[in-house]
Amino acid sequence: HRSYTISRKKIKEELLEKIVPEYTTWIENFLGEQIIDEENTNLLEALKSGVILCKIANKVQPESAPKYKNSSNSFAASENIQLFLKACKKIGIKD
Repeated sequence: HRSYTISRKKIKEELLEKIVPEYTTWIENFLGEQIIDEENTNLLEALKSGVILCKIANKVQPESAPKYKNSSNSFAASENIQLFLKACKKIGIKD
């Protein structure tokens, strides 16, 4: 089992190394702004606050997530992610 777990973990890491830069580039091109910086050093960090998610929703349908908080504290992040999920429903994305 151990060799299976290690190889599965390695495959997952290799996939992430390949697709994360592609997703990062796609999001940056879609939004027209850089999302990786000194504060957000990778895609997961950039998405954690929910700000990027709300910006994506607003780009797809303007004002679908209008009152997001540009903050990285956990309470604001939770509110932002809830706004994004509500925006997804408004846009027509199903659960």
